[in-house]
Amino acid sequence: MKKHCIIILMSLFTFSLCSKAQTTATNFTEDDCNGVSHTLYDELDAGKIIVLAWVMPCGSCAYFGSRAYDAVGSFSESHPDKVQFFLVDDYANTNCSNLSSWGNNNAMENHTAFSSSTISMEDYGEDGMPKVVVLAGNTHQILYNKNNGAISEQGVKNAINAALTLAVMETEENQKPITSFPNPSKGLTTIQFYLDENTNATLEVFTVLGEKVSSLKLNQYTPNTNTTVIDGSNLKGGLYFAKIKTVSGVKIMKLIKK
Repeated sequence: MKKHCIIILMSLFTFSLCSKAQTTATNFTEDDCNGVSHTLYDELDAGKIIVLAWVMPCGSCAYFGSRAYDAVGSFSESHPDKVQFFLVDDYANTNCSNLSSWGNNNAMENHTAFSSSTISMEDYGEDGMPKVVVLAGNTHQILYNKNNGAISEQGVKNAINAALTLAVMETEENQKPITSFPNPSKGLTTIQFYLDENTNATLEVFTVLGEKVSSLKLNQYTPNTNTTVIDGSNLKGGLYFAKIKTVSGVKIMKLIKK
């Protein structure tokens, strides 16, 4: 077995999620206003992108909430049924009929409404209506978390595009096995991968949002099990993807930094 050990120092691309909130979604199982049951993690695991918008029946909620709704609508033709808009009453003190009517009257007709304290904005940091979060991936990542005037249509679109990139990477990871240890890691991570032929390779590392943070040429790998060591000690905690590229294909795996 031929081993190559390469130490990589990477800088982290920073995407503004939220300073006070968690980085993964809180699961819930709840009926929507039409009596249909939803389990958040199941829908994310099935590949859905969920946009949660907490609102109260007010003008500013309608204005900024509709920015998120319009962003979701822009993907309806390119990715039908992929991105879901969940309209949630802020403190579950507006009944379903009034909430749905309010959404319809404010040009947010294609929504799924909830009036339940189970779906709590407090799980995502600071309160403030409207509050919009974008959730995606089988790791249940929060890709966007903004309140009221900070919400923008383009910002939500960017998060949805990042979620689509995340879905592609997770699919590739399942199809192209590669192993690592320890994972999660506080620093050094050993990556092992198998090649079918004698070839050069490229190691690339991405953030969860698809932003490349490192790329390095790896020379003359053998048709056998190969080993590379990544030093992520300078990285902040979170989820990354390591991608091994050769002329014959790609191998991807998740890396978690503690």
